[in-house]
Amino acid sequence: MPEQFEEKIMPVGGQAVIEGVMMRSPKRIATAVRRASGKIEVRVDEFESLTQKHKILNIPIIRGAITLIEVMIQGIKTLQWSADKAMEDAEAEEAAKKNKSPKKDKKKGMTTAGAVFSMTIALVVGMAF
Repeated sequence: MPEQFEEKIMPVGGQAVIEGVMMRSPKRIATAVRRASGKIEVRVDEFESLTQKHKILNIPIIRGAITLIEVMIQGIKTLQWSADKAMEDAEAEEAAKKNKSPKKDKKKGMTTAGAVFSMTIALVVGMAF
């Protein structure tokens, strides 16, 4: 088989977010969401796992626990980002109806704190049983 047609393994995974998708490869995380205008907004973040930074954490059971926590944190971050974009569109649409400018989300800190708290409780309960 010619070299150009050789199969390459691409370790990529992902999850759905609000009006979009998040894809993760070993070195990057990309999130794409559709805005109300129809435009696709893309965010790409560099990513390096703790198991790659610190070889001692690459022990099988520890590696699995760390990967689970990293995936949960990244999933919540990307889901929060897509929710923020959806809220911006909803606020802009509502403001257009009322002829006002959209308000900034003052409760973003509370939402993030709630997400972190929920994740912490889930991990504690999961490890307790």
